[in-house]
Amino acid sequence: MALTVTEKEHWKDRISRRIDQAIRSLCAAEDPGFLSRIEDLARERALQSLRIEDLEKQVAEVKAKRKDLVREENHTYRKMLAIVKRWVDAASVGYSRTPFGIEQAIQLRQEHHEKELLGESPLGRRILALREEKEELLDTVWLATSCKQVKELWQQVTELLNQEPTPLQAKAMKLEPVADLPEH
Repeated sequence: MALTVTEKEHWKDRISRRIDQAIRSLCAAEDPGFLSRIEDLARERALQSLRIEDLEKQVAEVKAKRKDLVREENHTYRKMLAIVKRWVDAASVGYSRTPFGIEQAIQLRQEHHEKELLGESPLGRRILALREEKEELLDTVWLATSCKQVKELWQQVTELLNQEPTPLQAKAMKLEPVADLPEH
């Protein structure tokens, strides 16, 4: 019997969690701080390639000054409360948020640099391969449970686009289609 869409989603989610666990295990066994360092380096490269690293430093300095001012403000409120004893005024907390467009640009560039950095080491390349399988997982599950015509169409599309299927997709395309059984 063919799998339902819900069942296919279930298997995609299950396999995805296993891939995430495999990535965590790889890093734990070989280099626990690997992904954290890659993320930091990728952000640095993103800021450099966007030519905003000096401005990012300025923002950090302003945030530090704001934190000091908030601390001073709170201290002053405590002094006031010590005098008044009954009145409690909620100290306002400084509002700090990077504008969405800037953070989005940094994030996109950071993702690009993160892939570059991961590609520079054997551990990183294994993580990239696992992430690619995870990204393509829904298509892989559908391919594994699809009819011959869909598998042939997928093969033609990958050839037309000059792409290679992931290793799991290549195996899924070789699986014999499951014949639909009449439901009772």
